[in-house]
Amino acid sequence: MAKVKNAEGLEALPHARIGPIMGLVKVIRETEGPDDVYKLSQKLHFELDDLLPITEAAEILGFVKIESGDIEPTPLGVQLNDGDENQRKAIFRKQIEHLPIIHTVVEKLKSQEHHRVGKEFLIEILKKQFSLSEANRQFATALDWGRYAELFEYDRDAEEFFLRPEQPDANPIEGEA
Repeated sequence: MAKVKNAEGLEALPHARIGPIMGLVKVIRETEGPDDVYKLSQKLHFELDDLLPITEAAEILGFVKIESGDIEPTPLGVQLNDGDENQRKAIFRKQIEHLPIIHTVVEKLKSQEHHRVGKEFLIEILKKQFSLSEANRQFATALDWGRYAELFEYDRDAEEFFLRPEQPDANPIEGEA
């Protein structure tokens, strides 16, 4: 599956929430051999167009391999599926921490004295690369993925990203295999 890029070459995050990504990996882990993506969409009662962003996200994150319309879990996908919640979060964190949108937020948070950054910081960066509508969708996906991975938190009332007090100086992956 091709990765989505805009005119400036910034890779867009597929619009897929954590639950469906994890559910996809679980379903294909439970079957023998590769699954046909089209048949899988029927089995899951998804329109193919709704399943594709989920499969794309799982592929970009390294959890599945897709070839000639067939999808199967990678060894990392098996590890993700078979791990406990903390292991899944650690694997997910490792897979997303270098994605440009996520990395930008984390680095900006680390550089700020109070480790807080307003939503507009990221929206302004995204608007340079995407339409306002797409910038908002990218923001929502980055927020969902980053919070699940515990790379940052988000205060909806203040519309600010922030690091928990124990996060600022810590490398989120350090010491994890």
